[in-house]
Amino acid sequence: MVVAINEAGVYEYVSDQSRNVLGYAPEEMVGRNALDFAAPQDASHAGLALQDAMLTGESVVINIRARAKSGVLVPVRGSVARFEDPITEEVFMVGWVIKTG
Repeated sequence: MVVAINEAGVYEYVSDQSRNVLGYAPEEMVGRNALDFAAPQDASHAGLALQDAMLTGESVVINIRARAKSGVLVPVRGSVARFEDPITEEVFMVGWVIKTG
């Protein structure tokens, strides 16, 4: 799935592939913090990866477990990178997430 995450870590955009990856419709994820979907044991690791991407501007790849809508923990791999809109100067992250298991 393709995502856009604002500086506060909140999903601004989630593609329809979220249904296949985690079982959520995009509208169930947009407006929520990305870390809400991370397994509790992986949330701090995921948070540090998002922070690194935002601060350094470098693309970050991470492997974590995410909580699917069914409640099952799903192994996923994701990558995010910082992006700054040259017109609005808004800063956010764009990335992708796939199921690995």
